[in-house]
Amino acid sequence: MVQAVMDYLERWLAENVLPSLQGEGTALEKLQRMCDRLSELYEAGRQPCMSATLLLGSARDLFHDHVQARYCAWIGAVAQVLMDAGLDRTTAQQRGEDMVITIQGSLIVAQGVGNPNIFQRSLQQLPQQLCRNLGK
Repeated sequence: MVQAVMDYLERWLAENVLPSLQGEGTALEKLQRMCDRLSELYEAGRQPCMSATLLLGSARDLFHDHVQARYCAWIGAVAQVLMDAGLDRTTAQQRGEDMVITIQGSLIVAQGVGNPNIFQRSLQQLPQQLCRNLGK
């Protein structure tokens, strides 16, 4: 059952999130499209973060490699968008990591306090945060 969920999430990322980062537009527009897709996936913050569940406790050993590969692909795609827009590799990689921290952390907090608006606010602010100081 868990493997079916993991397969779904991997497919969804490959079919919805990654293409939104590779399409036409500015870095800001691409990242906004990514956030829009994530809002759909997590039903505007009403659905929990499956990755957090899979990386904690005994499930960690079973699914770590799968989750790691998915995160690395996602971080890499965001970093590439930011490098294409003028950021150096190190800063782009760090911002890609910050993206995952923001998204996953806001999902956990939104679920913990029962307020999906926390997730939505994070998604609304994220593209601007990731694109700050581009070209400088």
